Amino acid sequence: MQCTVIRFDIVQELAFARPVFGFIEHASQVLKIFYETIAPRFPIATEHVAVAPSNVLSEVQIRIGLFNNLAQLELRSERMTLRFPNIVQADVALVKDASLLAYDALKKAQPELVCATSKFNLFFWLRVEGGVDGVKFLSKNRATPSEPIQAQTFGATTASHYVKVSLQNEADKWDMSVNTEPSIVPGTDLFVVLTMSFHPGTPYDELHKQIEFVENIIPKLWPSLGLELAVP
Repeated sequence: MQCTVIRFDIVQELAFARPVFGFIEHASQVLKIFYETIAPRFPIATEHVAVAPSNVLSEVQIRIGLFNNLAQLELRSERMTLRFPNIVQADVALVKDASLLAYDALKKAQPELVCATSKFNLFFWLRVEGGVDGVKFLSKNRATPSEPIQAQTFGATTASHYVKVSLQNEADKWDMSVNTEPSIVPGTDLFVVLTMSFHPGTPYDELHKQIEFVENIIPKLWPSLGLELAVP
């Protein structure tokens, strides 16, 4: 069954093994390093840079708007988050470059930093052949349990099931989950969330390795759901 990606978002999260306490007193220096690392490649307007000081460590944050503030880099004491909404195919290489620069800046700003889980959240809004009926057909084939809960037990007339699966590789210390549900965004039929997490000790211990791994996973996602991605 053919499908078309209408919208694609990426959220990357890098959790730290322990909080970075220096953000409170050295926020301006950290910001300077990030600016000098990223801005030569992707200009950053000063109005898109913010530092939120606080006496509460978890509330201290640095925010940098990327791509004319269409994307966001957020740095907190316990994690760094990169948000890239509404990506088109032509943007993918730029997103990869910006991510690698952000991680490079983090290493420069905090060379003693110990990282924990690195997570990629990919959000897809799809138009599916057959629309709502097509989504129901896919879900029936992929998600209906052999012993489903009976809708009549609760006074309902119908029940719907959608794909939700978790996959793990204990040896390589990564896990993946796939969740699907009907999309509420006009013009789209199916919402798919792919979450990929890398844990300490994984052989994919550098960002470029993780990006390559995720890029190889995505083409396998669609046939596993009974979908064929339409070529633009």
